[in-house]
Amino acid sequence: MKQGHPLRSKILNFQNKLDRLCRDYALRVEDSINPMYFNSYTDQIGLRVMGDDFTSEVATLITQGIRESIQTTLDKLLKKTRYSLGESERLSLEAKIENQLRRKYVGKTLNERLNTSQRFTTSRLIQTYRLIQAGLNPSWSDTFFNSGQSVFFWNNRLLTTEMLRAYHYTVREFAKHTKAKEIEFIFDERQLKRRSEYRLLADGGPYKVENLPDYPRPYASYILEIIY
Repeated sequence: MKQGHPLRSKILNFQNKLDRLCRDYALRVEDSINPMYFNSYTDQIGLRVMGDDFTSEVATLITQGIRESIQTTLDKLLKKTRYSLGESERLSLEAKIENQLRRKYVGKTLNERLNTSQRFTTSRLIQTYRLIQAGLNPSWSDTFFNSGQSVFFWNNRLLTTEMLRAYHYTVREFAKHTKAKEIEFIFDERQLKRRSEYRLLADGGPYKVENLPDYPRPYASYILEIIY
């Protein structure tokens, strides 16, 4: 995540919440599966239920993360610009932004991406179960944490992306609401060296507010500067 990002501490807080959730479920799965008494049918049903429950809690966490991202971004923008919003005006703006985040992004709505996450989580749990059945000794903790195909990695990417998208949309809608002229992407040098798409976004700006490009890619972190 970009150093100095307005949501940096907020996102780290939610990543820690996801970490604790994964650790809790790793222990719950371990307690629910007894290698001495395998029952493939009932065990796998239990793992599917566990995957559903886990994804439901992740969905709640993401919804909270989105709302707190919107609120935190608005607070910082209001402080920086010294603009004021009435209570009903602010609630209406927050609802508008949250509604936009429910629409399709990279071809899927948030609910559809959560469904993909649920299928991934369940498949990883069952894969580990089958390895244990085969006499191997994989760790349930590893299923949740180790490698780029872990349950934490997958869901952390989804959580962080949604919070960063919330930042992008909040800045854009605030700029529209306050009749700003332009918005500029701010990337650090390391980001500009690594990704050509970031260089294109930086070189193409500043943008008129109504022409601001959409959130460019999952996990993208940058600062948006409003120009009045």
